[in-house]
Amino acid sequence: MYINFVILPFIILLGLLLPDNNKNRIIYIIIVILILSLESALRSLFLVPDTYNYYEMFTIRVPNMSWAEIWSGFINRYFGQIDVEFDFGFYVLQKAISYLTDSFQVFTFLSQLLFFVPMGILLYKYGTNIRQLIFAFVFYVALLHVSAL
Repeated sequence: MYINFVILPFIILLGLLLPDNNKNRIIYIIIVILILSLESALRSLFLVPDTYNYYEMFTIRVPNMSWAEIWSGFINRYFGQIDVEFDFGFYVLQKAISYLTDSFQVFTFLSQLLFFVPMGILLYKYGTNIRQLIFAFVFYVALLHVSAL
């Protein structure tokens, strides 16, 4: 959480220092998205209990699961009579990324990009100047990103 004391001023200063034009808006969005994604990817496994659980899922459980087991879990969860807690999409994401890398930090970075890239596209599309982008990113970090840690 203390990293936000560095990230928030950086987001504000970077936005204020860049001249306001389309090229700089894109550069600003990309830099802030990369910083926020890296912050999540490089955090400690023991920051919150969920992080270590996701680490175990990615490094131990999912690599040993077959696609048939994942599909079976989907069928049982949504069509079977068995009341099972099974997040099909998350298992598919983990399995697919596990083919690319076995690094949990890379997995976390890529999964963060799945959130931040569409957010950046929306901000670019509807934000007409850098000050609006500064406000949107500061708002996100101050109110939403803290709870996501």
